[in-house]
Amino acid sequence: VTVTLPDYFEAINKDFRYQLTVVGGTFAQAIISKEISNNKFEIATNQPNVKVSWEVKGVRNDARMKMNPFTAVQDKPASQKGKYLDPKSHNQPDSKGVTYDANLSSSLSDIKPSADKKAAPPTTGGSLDQAPIVPPSTAKMDNSGSVSDVAPAKQSDKKIELSGSVLDTPAAKPADKKLTNDGSVAPVKKEEVKPVAKPTGPQSING
Repeated sequence: VTVTLPDYFEAINKDFRYQLTVVGGTFAQAIISKEISNNKFEIATNQPNVKVSWEVKGVRNDARMKMNPFTAVQDKPASQKGKYLDPKSHNQPDSKGVTYDANLSSSLSDIKPSADKKAAPPTTGGSLDQAPIVPPSTAKMDNSGSVSDVAPAKQSDKKIELSGSVLDTPAAKPADKKLTNDGSVAPVKKEEVKPVAKPTGPQSING
């Protein structure tokens, strides 16, 4: 049988290794009759209709591996000797880790949360340092130094003439005009009240 591999297989691998296993109730032999070429290889058996499980491995041969060949055993740099990639798995403190930085750790541990923060009073706008909001005072200070409440201002009933004197403002009088049915304003006629003539002579009263 001919086994076809992916197109990239030979481009990134070398030094191929094969493993064949006969599967089923028939004893048979299986061999690689033709090694990998053009991403294909062939398997042959001494018995017909035999099921064979196969596995092929190769050594990486890509551009990265050519630039940095794999070494099974590598020496640690001097700065990492005696340290661990995962110190906790070996019951070691974090200071034994290869990425541990004593300067960075100490600077972060020195920062402590501030205990001077105060709760914002309910009358403030949320700032921690803002003073409570106080309504404006209506008190005034006289010459003696005492403080008295200022009464709300009222509308004055007086007017100032051009000469500078102050006069009382007369109260409004009812208008001497009336509104007609067509919407125009007509003056109200005033009726004269004639005096009642007094009797000049003696009068008799029946009664």
